[in-house]
Amino acid sequence: MIRSLEEYMVNAQRQIQREEIDGNELIEQVVDEYEEQLTEKGITVLRELHMSAPWVTDRHSAYQIVKHLFANAVIFSDGEKKEKKIMVRIQATRYNSSIEVVDNGLGIADGDQEKIFDVFFRGSSQSQGMGMGLFLVNHLTQKIKAKLTFNSIPKMGSCFRVNIPNY
Repeated sequence: MIRSLEEYMVNAQRQIQREEIDGNELIEQVVDEYEEQLTEKGITVLRELHMSAPWVTDRHSAYQIVKHLFANAVIFSDGEKKEKKIMVRIQATRYNSSIEVVDNGLGIADGDQEKIFDVFFRGSSQSQGMGMGLFLVNHLTQKIKAKLTFNSIPKMGSCFRVNIPNY
């Protein structure tokens, strides 16, 4: 819990530093951190990059957003499914960019969907952290003036999308 609170404080005080980002490198960095869990759970990671312009945003924020969304997709994978998949998609155009993390995991119960961005909210007994991950994603998204949306169907999976101004 201390680490999550510390991460929030650092992010709250940190100045945004926009720079050109290599989307593939960012995805690989996150995937590498979870390689052991991916292998253990038998999860396949798919990557899609569609870059018609350089991706320019705050690297630290983009990394944290992808890391927390990806971590949730790993944690809430559906062990009963034969094929477990996580898709990380990054798109960049001249004016906008987006990050999508899509999984075919457990999904989010309808009654929990309005609470998932609340600090310390834990959706199930499968939750491993203190309920800070999606709260931090929401905070970072607001800080970089992006828009966060999601769709989730229980037992089908979830799709989180962050639309970011690309400047």
